[in-house]
Amino acid sequence: MSAFADGGLPSQPSIYVEGTASVEKAADIVTLEYDFTASNPNQAKANQETPAKAAQILSLLNERKIPERDVIAQDVRSAPIYDDPQNRHAKIIGHSVTRSFQVKLRDLGLFAKLIDDLFATGVAFTRVATGLTIETEAHHEMWAKALTNARDSAG
Repeated sequence: MSAFADGGLPSQPSIYVEGTASVEKAADIVTLEYDFTASNPNQAKANQETPAKAAQILSLLNERKIPERDVIAQDVRSAPIYDDPQNRHAKIIGHSVTRSFQVKLRDLGLFAKLIDDLFATGVAFTRVATGLTIETEAHHEMWAKALTNARDSAG
């Protein structure tokens, strides 16, 4: 038996109460997503540049003591480069090979220097996002505060 009639309105007397809450916590983790792209007229040379640059980037992260569990070296993508990208029948003038990376940075003191060092390797950032390592706990805390607020409002 439902307490709601058609249209979502209560079919019996009821009280609607709403609670709100907010929790402010400083971010303690940053997720960096970036790509490295090697371009060369010769596809084999573009392919050879990519593992060497990936190794350089992974070495840089290792030097900064970023745990392997926080680093994801993703897929490698290859695509032709055309002299006129809008023309389906354009001439291929080169090849690009791209490797994507995702890094969780838990030591925020490393952030500025790491960004500079990664830029120096030629990466292009696609996303930088902040977060909490205790996000679930923050959601539970906010839910409890919202419930308390709703009960106080109904009081």
